[in-house]
Amino acid sequence: MKKLIALMAFLPILFVGCGKEGPADTPDMGGDAWYESLGKTPKNRAPTYQKAKGDTSLPVDLWRSVGEAEVDYDLSVSGDEADFDMDIKWPDTVFVVYTDLPDTGIRDTVIKPSPEFSGDLKFHYKVVDKDWKLTALTPAVVRSDSAGNHVKLDSIKCEVTNRDAGTYPTLSDPLALLSCYPIGDYPYTFQKGDLVKLKVYASGDINPFPLLFAPAPDSIPDLFNYNSTDGYWYGTWQTNATGHSWVWIDVIDLDIILDPNMKAPRAVLWGIPYIVE
Repeated sequence: MKKLIALMAFLPILFVGCGKEGPADTPDMGGDAWYESLGKTPKNRAPTYQKAKGDTSLPVDLWRSVGEAEVDYDLSVSGDEADFDMDIKWPDTVFVVYTDLPDTGIRDTVIKPSPEFSGDLKFHYKVVDKDWKLTALTPAVVRSDSAGNHVKLDSIKCEVTNRDAGTYPTLSDPLALLSCYPIGDYPYTFQKGDLVKLKVYASGDINPFPLLFAPAPDSIPDLFNYNSTDGYWYGTWQTNATGHSWVWIDVIDLDIILDPNMKAPRAVLWGIPYIVE
C-alpha cells in the first residue's frame, strides 16, 4: 500500500497502535514521539543575497534552504508485525558567501542548488499486549542526487566524555534495525547535559568534510576536527533537552564550499535517533 504525503523536510509521519479488545488489522496514524521528533531538526537561516563587486574566492559564510518534502511509504503486514518503509525527498539549496583579502567588503553569494535529496527509513511495529507498538527503527540514510559514488559515510562512533556511560554501538549499517522496545533498552540513550563525542569515518574520491545538525537547544561544534593518525573527524555536541530527538551527520564534498564554480552539492546524511532522559 502506498501513499504520498507533502510535508516540511524531516517532518514526521505519525503512527500509533490502537484497539482495546485487540489490535487493529494495521497500525493507525497517531502521535508517536519518534515521528514527532523528526520535525525538531533545525532549519538553517533564511538567505541574504549579496551582489558581487569583484572577483571573490574565499568562503566566509554558508547556509542551507531546505524546501518542502514528499514522503512515499510502503506498509507491509505479516501477522502481528508490520513495517513502514519510507522514501523521503526534498529540494535543497546551499548558499556560500565568498570574499577576498584584504578587502573583505567585497562579497558574493553563490547559489548552489541540489534538485533533490532522498533517503530511506524504516519503522517496525509489533503487537504487544494487544496493541501495535513501535519496537524497532532504522537511522535515516539520505543522499543528494549529485552525490553519486563520490562520497561515502562509512561509520559513526559516539561516546559520552563527561561521565561513565558505557559503550555505545558503532553505527556502520544504517539500514539495520535498532531495537527501541522497551524504551529503556534503546542503545542511543543519553542524559541531559551529556557531552557526546562523535567520530565520523568517511571516504570517496572527494574532499569529504562532516557537519552536524542537532535540535535546539542542544549545542553543536562549530567545525569538526580531523585525526590524521587514525583517519576520522571528531566533534562534540551537548544534549540540553530531554525526550526523543534525531542528530544528523552530513558528510559533504568540501569543494562545494571552497570552489565558487561548483554548483551541485555532493552530500550523504545519516540521521541517528536518540533519547535524552
